[in-house]
Amino acid sequence: NGRIQKFDPNGKFLIEFGNNGPAETLIKDPNGVTVDAEGNVYVVDVDTHKLFKFKADGVFEISFDGADTGFYGPRDLAIAPNKKIYIADQGRQRMAVFDTTTKLYHRVWGTPGSEPGQFHGITGIAVGDDLVFVADHVRPELLGLAWKTAMRVQRLDGMRDPVVIGGKHATLARRHRLGAVKRECRKSAHRA
Repeated sequence: NGRIQKFDPNGKFLIEFGNNGPAETLIKDPNGVTVDAEGNVYVVDVDTHKLFKFKADGVFEISFDGADTGFYGPRDLAIAPNKKIYIADQGRQRMAVFDTTTKLYHRVWGTPGSEPGQFHGITGIAVGDDLVFVADHVRPELLGLAWKTAMRVQRLDGMRDPVVIGGKHATLARRHRLGAVKRECRKSAHRA
């Protein structure tokens, strides 16, 4: 089983959770984790295709299936100041917006493809300044490239056309992909 580990800012281990208890409370393959202002921990699990909520002390609170047809391989999530959670549903090539207050999916968007606003393999997201940044791992042939790994970062505000940051595409080393994308998202959010 997978687990979530909690550390203090100096790297001291505090607790681990998500790996014990009844079967419905277990995370198996966590791919994204975020924390809200109250300290609640939200996790997307690629194996169970669920969104999990744990209290700050690691106690399981509730899990949610994905929107409409459910998740298929959720990869990452980010929580916005308005308490909405943006979830990267890689298997269905879409984004889902979960409202933590109503416990409903507020919005779902995205279709398969390589055009702006479409997705092929969402790998990371970040939110900031009322914008959503989506890292999309696309097949190189969709962009007319010969590289083994291609990635683009799209900036979406829900109202305007998406913008592919850094031109048509960006390539990043696979093992540093998510960290590099999130750093680029933070830089772009400050520039926007």
